[in-house]
Parts: sequence; structure tokens; C-alpha cells
Amino acid sequence: MSEGRGRESIHADLLEAIIGAIFIDGGLAAARDFLFDNFLEEMSEQLEAPSRNWKAELQDYSQRVYHETPYYEVVSESGPDHSKEFIIGVSIQGESFGAGRGSSKKEAQQFAAQAALQKISLSPVWDKD
Repeated sequence: MSEGRGRESIHADLLEAIIGAIFIDGGLAAARDFLFDNFLEEMSEQLEAPSRNWKAELQDYSQRVYHETPYYEVVSESGPDHSKEFIIGVSIQGESFGAGRGSSKKEAQQFAAQAALQKISLSPVWDKD
């Protein structure tokens, strides 16, 4: 019903199954050719500029500055089971640092961490050691 929108894990599983079927049917060379023929540009882009792991960056910062890890909390969730939307808040030492929205809790946490890091970088506390 959702046509797969917002379900990256389903798309990843599908792609993995297709590559596996190509490998079983045609061997490693066929699977490699399929990948390079269809995804070379995307793979090159990721290798040149990998996506940032906002949660890991926020955790590193939080542990260095506050000596504790960030706390993520579900603020709300809405939508039918097949197409949920989550809003996650992130706090450190009880202070709210941001919120994020996503189609999975993990995605919403990444956006919350990104918002927190953007807030931190605008405040003088960023330089605190």
C-alpha cells in the first residue's frame, strides 16, 4: 500500500536478493557486472563523500564534553503500521538538543543528532574541552 516509500531496509533486502539470485544463476562476474552497470555512479559518490554518522559524532562530542551519552526518546509516532513516522528527541544531561523525524526510529535519531550538532556548532559550548 505504501509502494515501499520510506522503507530503505525493504529496498536493501530486495536488492540483496536480486544480486544473490544473479550470483547463484550467473556467478561472481555476472553479479559484479550487474552492480557496476547499474550502480557505479552511486558507489563512486559514496566513496568520494561518505554519508555522515550524526549519532556517532554527537556521541563522541557528548562523551568528551559531558562525560555521558545522548539520550534519545520517541516524542511521537503516527501513521499506520506499514508507514509509520517517528519524531525522536535527543537530550544530554536533561537538556533538549534537538529533534528529528523519520520513517524509522533509527532514521529519526540520525536527524535528531544532526539537529543537535547544528545547534551545538552555533553555541560557544562547541569549543569546550
